[in-house]
Amino acid sequence: MSVTIPEILETLRAAGSTRNIEGMARYNIRPAKVFGVPQPVIQELARKIGRNPSLGVELWDTGVHEARLLALLLVNPLTLTECEIDHWVYQFDSWALCDSTCLKVICKTPFAWTKAAEYIRSDQEYVRRAGLALIAALAIHDKKASSKQFAAARKLVDTVAGDKRVLIGKAARWALRQMEKREGIAR
Repeated sequence: MSVTIPEILETLRAAGSTRNIEGMARYNIRPAKVFGVPQPVIQELARKIGRNPSLGVELWDTGVHEARLLALLLVNPLTLTECEIDHWVYQFDSWALCDSTCLKVICKTPFAWTKAAEYIRSDQEYVRRAGLALIAALAIHDKKASSKQFAAARKLVDTVAGDKRVLIGKAARWALRQMEKREGIAR
């Protein structure tokens, strides 16, 4: 399916609702630009468009929350550069976009482990959360990761355990839970 960015944005805008935006806000999802589109609509649109990495990157650059979620379904994680990923991470404006990007894209890149360590060391809330979410995602998806990698990850998580920000605390507990589940499977 060949579509343009304006056509996609119009489709997303038409599928959105104020009610959905209010519902997202109740879960502390308050991105700067949002239409209130349900996730199943975004997934169906992605199926119609098909894999399209360049379109995905262009959609991200619109700054619209749902366009960014759609972008995650169109890009090829193996073709994204570290610079592009950093650009995305430093633009996060909700925990939902942060977690989705880590789970669907960043954890599948060849530099995911390096980025997790880098992001955890940041003082910026969503960047640090990205590091923690990435560790959780790697515990779920990286079947080739060694126990040594997870031991190092656990030490990184421990270094930010005292962070009083709610989004960081929740992400740290999520990362630890996923690593514990993985260890339980390995035993």
